[in-house]
Amino acid sequence: MITFLPLLVFDIRHNFLNSKLFLNFFFISEQGLSRDINIWKIVFTNVVQPYIYFKNINLMLLFIIVVASILFYLIKQTKDFKKIFYKSSFFIWILTPLLFMFYGKRPSEYYYIYLYPFLIILISDFLLIIKNKIFLYIPIFFVVLIFLNTIIYSNSDNKILQVDNLALFYKDKTVKKITDIVDLSKKFNVSIDAPPGLNNGFKYFIDWYGIKNNGNWKNDYLVEIRNPLRIGDIKINDAIGLKIPKEILK
Repeated sequence: MITFLPLLVFDIRHNFLNSKLFLNFFFISEQGLSRDINIWKIVFTNVVQPYIYFKNINLMLLFIIVVASILFYLIKQTKDFKKIFYKSSFFIWILTPLLFMFYGKRPSEYYYIYLYPFLIILISDFLLIIKNKIFLYIPIFFVVLIFLNTIIYSNSDNKILQVDNLALFYKDKTVKKITDIVDLSKKFNVSIDAPPGLNNGFKYFIDWYGIKNNGNWKNDYLVEIRNPLRIGDIKINDAIGLKIPKEILK
């Protein structure tokens, strides 16, 4: 329960924004989207990539089995609260993909983020219980290798930190730019033209800044958030651009 406390506090302070988005995801269907029981695999592969290094669906499925096996082992090796905790973790670990599989619509990666604390705890406890230094050093080396490759790349002879052009900072900046230069009294709609999964976060900031779609997509002006950036767009960074009709600019 403590794991979810920051999310609850955030939700209360932001008029239950996350709760509304979550309920809309499950109970409000989007036109033109058919159900696909396998769509969750792509998203879950992105989520567990920091643990398996490679973005591969088969490795992701193997990772699910390995984690379930470790949880089963920990249930057998622990007592009292720990046993209850790992039984609950096992239930959550298995139920989560089944839930999204049943729903059949592409979830956002951040819907799975709550699993991270469970993964960190069970892996740490497993390494402590088996008391094998080889099994301890190998994961540490693997994690260091993953994160060095993730945050640093070579540019000639220099090491430079990578910049995530689709980070929330830039999505916030994108939507804030709309509020700065668009006449919000005009009738318009905002669309997000981006590959699946890369549009996540924009809708959150659209709600946060109080931008309301008029709903008349045929007749009203259209503001487009576009990834990748295209010629003629208002540039946010190397990945994100805005296409805004001049008629609604301030």
